[in-house]
Amino acid sequence: GMFRHLVAVGCVVVIGLPVMVPSAGVAADAECQREVVLGKSRLGSPIVACQLRGSDPAVKRPLLVVGSMHGTETAGMDVVSRLMQRDVTGLGANVWVVRSVNPDGVAAGSRGNARGVDVDANFPTAGWKERAKGTADWGGPKASSEPETRALMKAVSKLRPKQAVVFHQDLGVINCPPYRSKSLAKRLHSLTGYPYKC
Repeated sequence: GMFRHLVAVGCVVVIGLPVMVPSAGVAADAECQREVVLGKSRLGSPIVACQLRGSDPAVKRPLLVVGSMHGTETAGMDVVSRLMQRDVTGLGANVWVVRSVNPDGVAAGSRGNARGVDVDANFPTAGWKERAKGTADWGGPKASSEPETRALMKAVSKLRPKQAVVFHQDLGVINCPPYRSKSLAKRLHSLTGYPYKC
């Protein structure tokens, strides 16, 4: 239900989830229609995009769902695991999921990657500048310096998604500008029940 509404909105969405203990992983019967290795983490773990079974390749602009960006925020990985068990045949959908773009951080239980970089802060955004090394928000020595960042950039470049949902947690709130418009935040609030904060 919620994903259908998010697809209709047509945007990049960052959703905060409450803290939950992640399940052991994907069920044995969960298979991908297609898998693409986007790259490897700093310590060599593969970062994989999975196209859900029954995805319609005629839908050129898919939905991309990322379960975990920060290694200490893994609840979205459960959502991705449940999605991977779905067959979307006949729904006119093309859905790709990435369980985590930061497998090293997940394994270590740390927010950043193996070098301590906040992958979320490493993307080459307008006005990017290096933040204080050693802090939880350190974006690395330069934009796009991390293989995890480049892997997600490859996913966006290769898949050209119409929408992307990136799960975060701990905050428990939907942010407004500059992340998204106030009207979109209100709409997401009405669909999810999460409070919004501008």
